[in-house]
Amino acid sequence: MDISPGSVFQVAVTPTLLNTSLEAKNRFSPEARGCYFEGELPLKYLPSNLYRYEMSNCLFEAAYEEILAQCNCTPSFHALGFKEKPVFCLGYGLTCMNRIIKAIGKYNTVGDDKRTCMAACEDQVNAVSVTSSHFPNRKTFVERVEFCILVKKLIRTCSKPGKYYVLVKFYPEICEYIWNVTTTTSKDPKREAMCKDNIWSPHSMGYREGDPRIQNLEDMLFIYAKNNLAVVNIYIKEPVVTRIWRDQKISIISFVAHTGGLLGLCMGFSLVSLFEIVYYTFNSLPWRNKRNLEDNREQHLYDSQLSNDTPERTAFKKNGLFSSPPGLEHQETPTDSIRTVGSCLELEYARGGQIVTRRMDTGRRSVERLL
Repeated sequence: MDISPGSVFQVAVTPTLLNTSLEAKNRFSPEARGCYFEGELPLKYLPSNLYRYEMSNCLFEAAYEEILAQCNCTPSFHALGFKEKPVFCLGYGLTCMNRIIKAIGKYNTVGDDKRTCMAACEDQVNAVSVTSSHFPNRKTFVERVEFCILVKKLIRTCSKPGKYYVLVKFYPEICEYIWNVTTTTSKDPKREAMCKDNIWSPHSMGYREGDPRIQNLEDMLFIYAKNNLAVVNIYIKEPVVTRIWRDQKISIISFVAHTGGLLGLCMGFSLVSLFEIVYYTFNSLPWRNKRNLEDNREQHLYDSQLSNDTPERTAFKKNGLFSSPPGLEHQETPTDSIRTVGSCLELEYARGGQIVTRRMDTGRRSVERLL
């Protein structure tokens, strides 16, 4: 924004806030979310205790590092790199520095690992609109508070010899006009002081309307203000602020819910179906099928052995279960069992009040089953 004397500027600021959720910060890396939080990309020559991270600062850091590397000198306008390159850019170094500064957006990597510059996750962007008009207006200038501010400032300037000679060089009569009015006012205690409460009132100071001393002073101050003053009014344009929120497009819970809803709608899919699929898939694995075949063979051998019943054993069967022999219902009877010993199948059962053990060659692995 160009501010020149003799104008009044109205600067309207429209802020926009950029924020990122903590869920996006924790779930995604800076490259995935496309921005950096404060501290995720430290800038060596723009320390965080003095500067906040933003895209423009990151690009400046990238260009500054390039100047130090290519030009072997430190820019005089930013001397934080002087310890590494203890020479300011002069001559060829200055030309090299200017060439890199002109292409400041071309360099966008910083640090030893050359990380890419990206926007800040937490930022404020201010859109500025400026209007201007001529200042001051001769008729209204004496009614503005700026007139008395200027008078008090020039009184201090005229009282200091060093500044006085510089001022009278360009405005030879300005201090004389000020002293003529202030001296006359100070001599009469009934007259008010000049610019009391920042109000210019010649009548209160004891001057008649059209007094040449007042006219000369007002004309001289108008010329001085026209050449040296600029008024800038800065204000927030809108009473509300636009806030842009960066967040994950879909959370993990929402993704699962949406996927389950679509599968349930289109395929009748549910968690019960998922467990069934896992169960049948597990049972259909090759090693599982091999184990089922072995179990079936062992069961077949076991059933075959039981089919060769002795008369005593047949009398002990009741609905497929074994019971105690007659007369031994209330006595302990050894439990029938079948197991493998080495490559043999061993069957043990009660017979005539005694434990009978039979073996047969099976070539199967060891297994023990209680009847």
